Amino acid sequence: MFVGFIAALCAGTLYPTLQIVFGTFLNTFVQHATDNTTDPNKNPSYSGDDFLREIGELCLYSAGLGVGLLVINYIILSTFGLSAANQAYKIRCLFMASMLKQDIAYFDTKQTGDFASVMTG
Repeated sequence: MFVGFIAALCAGTLYPTLQIVFGTFLNTFVQHATDNTTDPNKNPSYSGDDFLREIGELCLYSAGLGVGLLVINYIILSTFGLSAANQAYKIRCLFMASMLKQDIAYFDTKQTGDFASVMTG
């Protein structure tokens, strides 16, 4: 459960990071578009090679963040799922132990399938 909690904190920090990378994408596109206007008096300070290099880096960052989120979310789901299964097992064991401690007259007041339906959840 502690590992899942730490993984959830990591995933919580990766989502804003992904938004920052996306904002950098947009800024790069806007800068490239404004530098390549049709104004002949303006000297473009941002070449096409620089644009492609920076977009390539941002694509790699996005892909890395996506893979990281995939792994971290898998860890979150598996650890919390395992924890939930263990808790359900312990609750069912405690319920079974409490049912076995009942007097036999207790079972005369219940329907035939009540006990089985409660145990299977």
